[in-house]
Amino acid sequence: MMKIKILFVTLLLSAIVACTPNTKEELSKQPIHLNSGHNCSIDNSTNATGKSTGTGYKILILMYHNLSSGFPSNEYDRKKSDFENDLKYILSKNYQLISMDDLLKLKSGQMQLNRDAIILTFDDGYASWYTKATPLLKKYNMPATYFIVPEWIGSSNYMTWANVYELHNYTSNGNHLFSIHSHTSSHPLLKQWGNAKPPAVWQNFLNLQLGESIDWIKDVTQQPTMFLALPYGDGAGDSTITQTAISKGYNGIRTSERASFTVDEMDLFRLPSVVILSTTRIETIDNYFN
Repeated sequence: MMKIKILFVTLLLSAIVACTPNTKEELSKQPIHLNSGHNCSIDNSTNATGKSTGTGYKILILMYHNLSSGFPSNEYDRKKSDFENDLKYILSKNYQLISMDDLLKLKSGQMQLNRDAIILTFDDGYASWYTKATPLLKKYNMPATYFIVPEWIGSSNYMTWANVYELHNYTSNGNHLFSIHSHTSSHPLLKQWGNAKPPAVWQNFLNLQLGESIDWIKDVTQQPTMFLALPYGDGAGDSTITQTAISKGYNGIRTSERASFTVDEMDLFRLPSVVILSTTRIETIDNYFN
């Protein structure tokens, strides 16, 4: 019934919408150490540090949650004015802004980095993405990835499916500025849920959480690719979760393990990220590029 409703909304919106314009606790808090702008043009030069294009440059995935107008109500909220300062700082540092889908192009060699890069991501599907984050991202022409929980869409404080459809179809200079991806169907602890349960029961649970989510999102967006963000970061590197994601058609998994990475060391199904909290000093992201 839920999918029928979503399909109905999608068909309705396609005729009327122009294609233009809870507190979460991470399980992994410590950085992991790996070896080591919206501008995707190929440049075979070297920069002042001697890094040649496509080799040695690092990628950092930033993770945001809810945006607040006033003082944040919990550590995962980010004040809107602080978020805008974050965007200005990122632009001032001339980081290359890329999308999650660009990781596939980098992995296949269809695209190269010409400097250190940042990916902006948002978790859960808050209404503040649509009302607060998106206008600023449009203002500065910065791409972002929204990881949504389909069962939360349309409930209080969360976006509607109409919002999701509009964001997916918004374009700037002919390119999609925003992408919609999966944060599972209902945001459970994937690995912990399976503890002490028969493998078949856990597998059915994973099939539901990963399968229903990707089906709902693709019914609305018709997009060919899909990334998964692990709720609470639970299950990073787990082979059963990874294989289930692959079998359901996912192209990669974003974790909560804290690190940057190069293209050569990139594991699409264990992508680290750095959470931006209410008290985070945005300047600290520079440390991940040293």
